[in-house]
Amino acid sequence: MSAYSSPDPASGTLLRQLRGAVVVLLLAGSILALPSKTHEEAAAFLRGSVLAPFLALNSAVLDARARAIETEALRAVADSLAAELIERTTLE
Repeated sequence: MSAYSSPDPASGTLLRQLRGAVVVLLLAGSILALPSKTHEEAAAFLRGSVLAPFLALNSAVLDARARAIETEALRAVADSLAAELIERTTLE
């Protein structure tokens, strides 16, 4: 595997990357200039289409974390009840 090197200016790759960056910046600037209602509509469209799988995955991860926390709390309660039961049986 060859080592990474910066693009050769003579190959045109550097110019293509620069043009791509300028296009992205111009697109971002034009999006920022749109009214907020248009921003909200575009965000809703993106959430419902392209981002929907990622949002569903994020929701599943948050649910799993909540269940893990609940499991730890239930385990702590069960441990304390078991310790109390053992303590009572040894005292009797």
